Amino acid sequence: MIPPLPSRPGWLKTICDPVWGLDSKGEPVLQDSGSDDKRVLLIEEEAGSIFIRVAQQEVLGKFLTTAWDSGRLMNVVKDSKMECATPHVSIVGHITPDELTDRVTSSHITSGFINRWTMALIRPTAVDDSLVAPEDIVGLDDAILRIRDGLNRFTDSGEHQFVLSDEADKLRRETSVWVRENEEPGAMAHLAVRFQSQRLKLAMVYAAVDGTHVISADHLRAARAVTSYSLRCARAFWGGVFLDDLTDDFMSLWRGIGYGAISLSDLSALFSRHLTAAKCENMLRRLLRDGVIESSQVKGDGRPATFISLNPDYQPNTNDW
Repeated sequence: MIPPLPSRPGWLKTICDPVWGLDSKGEPVLQDSGSDDKRVLLIEEEAGSIFIRVAQQEVLGKFLTTAWDSGRLMNVVKDSKMECATPHVSIVGHITPDELTDRVTSSHITSGFINRWTMALIRPTAVDDSLVAPEDIVGLDDAILRIRDGLNRFTDSGEHQFVLSDEADKLRRETSVWVRENEEPGAMAHLAVRFQSQRLKLAMVYAAVDGTHVISADHLRAARAVTSYSLRCARAFWGGVFLDDLTDDFMSLWRGIGYGAISLSDLSALFSRHLTAAKCENMLRRLLRDGVIESSQVKGDGRPATFISLNPDYQPNTNDW
């Protein structure tokens, strides 16, 4: 049975290393022989509760991020210390779009917690009340056998370190250059920063499934496709979010009028003339720097007017989910 995510990381016991404590005489004694299997898969049907608990319990957030980083997990209890030096922890969570918007705070984004998740936005395409059992899915058994065979071959090979093929390494470097030249602005910059690690983790999984420790260009392309999809899903919620109240208010008001070209005078009117020139200048400078907007001068009868328009290459949040 797959355990749910507790408020405290109690599942560490299922993957912990041998636990030593002290007996009544102060002598070392083995309290728990631990587990040889360091893998745990957690299913959280109400993933919104994770973000609430992480916001309330800083230690839980650090524990989960350490688990994602495959770092040493540790939980000190009375007279002993429970730890796992080589954890392999995965979480599958389900959450509605509204919950995701409500529960994920700016702290989740800036702390790096949310960018450790691979997102998949599911849109219903048809109404179908029929239930299909796993054994009735055409081709599933063959796929499972191929995956199992590949993983067994990888395990039997005795290789414990993945390497990139020359072609894959070239593709990795090309991808990194493209990402640097097309950096996401605002909140999306925080969400995209860990995608290189995500790509490599996924590529290792694909290589292992193929029974090899050599990551090929095809493995990396498949991983890149997944992270690109995850990025598009994230953009549906946080594209156009800048984690700055003034900028976020402006983008929201601007979205309400269809992102049409707007003069500085009309921009001020959006804020009922309460926007100071200095704050407006600072906001527009950041948006220009991040490639979100374009600025142009339009000549009239008097002094040329400055107009702001949305950069056609920028993809704002349309909330079209």
